[in-house]
Amino acid sequence: MFQDNLIKNKVIVSFIYGVLQIVSGGVSFFIFGLTFLDVIWSIIMGTYTEEAITVIVHFVFAGGSLVILMHGIRRVRLITLCKHYMRLLSVTPSASIEQLAELLVCPVPVVRSNIIKMIQKRYISSVCFDVKTNSLIDDVKIRYRTVKCKNCGGKNKIIKGSYAECEFCKDIIGE
Repeated sequence: MFQDNLIKNKVIVSFIYGVLQIVSGGVSFFIFGLTFLDVIWSIIMGTYTEEAITVIVHFVFAGGSLVILMHGIRRVRLITLCKHYMRLLSVTPSASIEQLAELLVCPVPVVRSNIIKMIQKRYISSVCFDVKTNSLIDDVKIRYRTVKCKNCGGKNKIIKGSYAECEFCKDIIGE
């Protein structure tokens, strides 16, 4: 209900990117972490003869790999939560954050921050978060069209793609 094909494609690509981050970050953290531990172990045992720059380089690469790994985990977790939230929101589209938190058995601030992140990253489309009512609002624009009544000739403003009664003669008008 809240997603169109472009958003679904973005979520799928982002999920794949997150999985690639996890794999590449995990492998490089494993390699550079082990090398860093080997360098530290060599220093402790007194058999290390290389320069101090090697220790710094291994530490930086291990840290960078850990950052990539953590970003990938957060991205995949948020997308998994997004899919779960979408299932719940398709049943009750005008649910408040409190109702959603009850369904998820999760604290309200956590659900609120997750929803805001999903909206900011555009994993959820056509939805706004209303701070006053603490709920989600469907942000689909309603388009109107002016239609001339065939019976009386009066001009009526109706929602595009729908039928309505003429305001003057009560005849059915529409697309």
